[in-house]
Amino acid sequence: MAVKGPGEVPWYLYMVRCRDGSLYTGIATDVERRFGQHQGSGDGGSKYLRGRGPLALVFQKRVGDRSLALKVEARVKRLSKEKKEQLIGGTLSCPDSWDGSLAKRLIAHGPILSKESLSQSHIP
Repeated sequence: MAVKGPGEVPWYLYMVRCRDGSLYTGIATDVERRFGQHQGSGDGGSKYLRGRGPLALVFQKRVGDRSLALKVEARVKRLSKEKKEQLIGGTLSCPDSWDGSLAKRLIAHGPILSKESLSQSHIP
């Protein structure tokens, strides 16, 4: 993991399940606070989530700095719902550290890889 500079806080990727089963993906430095905003206990919740409650926070993962978090969020948003469900269920693995060169290569070269693919020495 990269060394954080003064005042630099870690960012997290999170997913919220809506009443209709749809999944919302976002990033935040404080997932509990952000989830509370989505549930209506503060300003700034996502328009997409309004009226879709009850909401359930189903996934969160530390991803590094804001720049990388934005890239990872964009990649995860492009995954199919099936792949997102696998990520939530733990059958689709993400690297322990998303802020290293492996994560950058994953973002640049394709979808999040399986546990088996991550154990290989190269990435396509």
